[in-house]
Amino acid sequence: MPVMLYGPKPLSLASNLSKLTLIVEGDYSLGMLKILENKSASTIGLLQALGITIYCGLISIFFNFMTKTTAKPEIFGFFLILNLLVFSAAVTGSIVFGFPAYLAVVKNKIKEALTILAFTALYALAIILITITLILALY
Repeated sequence: MPVMLYGPKPLSLASNLSKLTLIVEGDYSLGMLKILENKSASTIGLLQALGITIYCGLISIFFNFMTKTTAKPEIFGFFLILNLLVFSAAVTGSIVFGFPAYLAVVKNKIKEALTILAFTALYALAIILITITLILALY
């Protein structure tokens, strides 16, 4: 059964994917995607794990700053934390799953997408273990 993408004219799945490719591969995205496509799965996994680490570090700095304030946030604090949770899930999800989803859906490179996800998970686990080791060594 044909899928409707725009307007009344039915479009096939192949036509939909080509239109999705045109939407995803905008001016900026096209350059960035081409740069990432030339990198190895290990390099992309490392970059994604480092991106998550940097983001988590920024959130940690924010939390550290907020604990030093004397004001009691009450209801606004809960509101802030819940919104930050949703925002963080979106940011980290797009860092980890964005490029592999592009490879799997648009480029049909499922094996490469899963390899990148595996490398990202392994590098993130290595960063976690290094962080735990540093914390235990320092305290």
